[in-house]
Amino acid sequence: MAKYSDQFKLMIVKEFQEGHLGYILLANKHGMPSSSPIKRWVKLYEKFGLEGLRMKHHLMSSSFGISSLQAMPGESIKGSRWRSLCSQKKWKKLR
Repeated sequence: MAKYSDQFKLMIVKEFQEGHLGYILLANKHGMPSSSPIKRWVKLYEKFGLEGLRMKHHLMSSSFGISSLQAMPGESIKGSRWRSLCSQKKWKKLR
């Protein structure tokens, strides 16, 4: 079960986008122990829309990890191959 509902996340993101409160004040207002989730939700929403708030956030999925490990010994996974692997699972670094 998710700690926060998609509806709650969207409400927080919209409230942040209104510009009246920052991350920390929003976290305090809603009784959250940290502002980190809010920062992540805002970035995800800006990059992927509502679907970004619904995404499950794990460091890596099993298929992503397996495909990464299938590189030949001594072969580095970088550049276009790395971007290709990342884009398959939406694991691009958020900026």
